[in-house]
Amino acid sequence: MMHSEDQLSPPAHTASRTLLISIAICVGIIALSVGALFIWGNYLSPEAQSTHTMQKNYETYQVWEQQHNQDLTLDTYGGTTPEETLQLFVDALDDEDIELASKYFVLDQREQWAEGLKNIQREEKIDEIINTIKNAQASERDTGSENQKEFVVKNKNGEVDYAIILTLNNQSNIWKIESM
Repeated sequence: MMHSEDQLSPPAHTASRTLLISIAICVGIIALSVGALFIWGNYLSPEAQSTHTMQKNYETYQVWEQQHNQDLTLDTYGGTTPEETLQLFVDALDDEDIELASKYFVLDQREQWAEGLKNIQREEKIDEIINTIKNAQASERDTGSENQKEFVVKNKNGEVDYAIILTLNNQSNIWKIESM
């Protein structure tokens, strides 16, 4: 016959099994919590999304910069001196070659100047531009850089009416018109 105590207490292996299941559940909850925190911290949080966006933007910039530097290296339109670039620009305008004339401008502004020169050509004012450039003299003002040169046209009172700034393209060692 069995004692009543034996019937009330669970077998020892059942208690061990229950303990193991409880431990496994706790470990599983901890693992899920750590995994959720990892995913939140590295992928879903606003900070993580901002970091990923900055990384993508930086990679996009690096591709652009590499292409831009290659474009600068291949940009050989211009002279080895600022004066030579201005003369080449005037020669292209004299020949009414607006496409060639626009290539003497820095890359970043070339399209705007091409359009502007076409408008000036339509208005039949190319000769005015040519005469203005031919009257330009090297400025006495220090531009603060050996890679930048300013030319000016002064009026009868000695005041600057018109300024032309040229910049050295360091990748191709060619002078480009930056602004007029």
